[in-house]
Amino acid sequence: MRKITAYILIIVFVLFTLSGCGETAEIEESPSPEPSPSEIPVTASPVSTPLHETAALQRELRAYMKDNLSGRWAVCVEDLVTGENFVLYRDFEEDECFPAASTIKLFVLCSVYDKASKGEFEIGDEYNRMLAEKMITISSNNCANILTKAVGGTGAVTGYIRKNLGFKLSSMNKLIGNEYGGANNLINPAEAMKLLELLYNGEVVDRRSSEEMLGFMLKQEINNKISLGIGEDGQFAHKTGEYFELANHDMGIVYMKGHHDYSICCFSGESKIDEALNNMKEISEIVYNYFETT
Repeated sequence: MRKITAYILIIVFVLFTLSGCGETAEIEESPSPEPSPSEIPVTASPVSTPLHETAALQRELRAYMKDNLSGRWAVCVEDLVTGENFVLYRDFEEDECFPAASTIKLFVLCSVYDKASKGEFEIGDEYNRMLAEKMITISSNNCANILTKAVGGTGAVTGYIRKNLGFKLSSMNKLIGNEYGGANNLINPAEAMKLLELLYNGEVVDRRSSEEMLGFMLKQEINNKISLGIGEDGQFAHKTGEYFELANHDMGIVYMKGHHDYSICCFSGESKIDEALNNMKEISEIVYNYFETT
């Protein structure tokens, strides 16, 4: 009788295990090998519990950058819903800056709205508003220089960048235009991405100011770079910049219908202009397709 009972217990235990009622540890597949840091160094910002991770997107961009780019590059992407972000570099270090070219005008715009919030500049004035809009939409150097002087000069703009935004690397050192030298003003890619995040969240000066600045960026008339890779479900609020082959940039926010909004920045230097333009379009397509399917 004891033997029969023992056999029954053994049979019950086996059936219980095979039925899946007992918990077993799943075996995870090893991730695909990543390119070595010496090929394309990557820095990642802290992630705030993302709903979906961008590892697959990073792998695709790394492969594209390795096979297709020449010169110095930084590509920044942030999911503006989850806060997950990353920067990929080619022949560039995270604490370096590119010549800002006309992307510095975004910092001038922020400084203008900061002065306006303190009653030191009238942004509601029709002429002043025209200056701000044309500085962004058609990238007018003349409008930018008038506004820079109005807020106190290049030092005041850099002071705003340091004190109000907390950025340590980007700076405005000269007025804008070939007569002032086009490579004097500087922008750091990670700081550029952070600026877009702050604008999106309504944290540059205040929400109303942030929304007005983004409104100018949505009216951008120079759309020959990242814009070309964005499909019909996306609206792009952005600012471009170029200075011969030393600087070819585009940075902005893509508002998506039914999907996560995201920011994207492409900074390039020492790259042939036509090649850089095509590269930005193709990088944009990769990022857009990712967000369209998530």
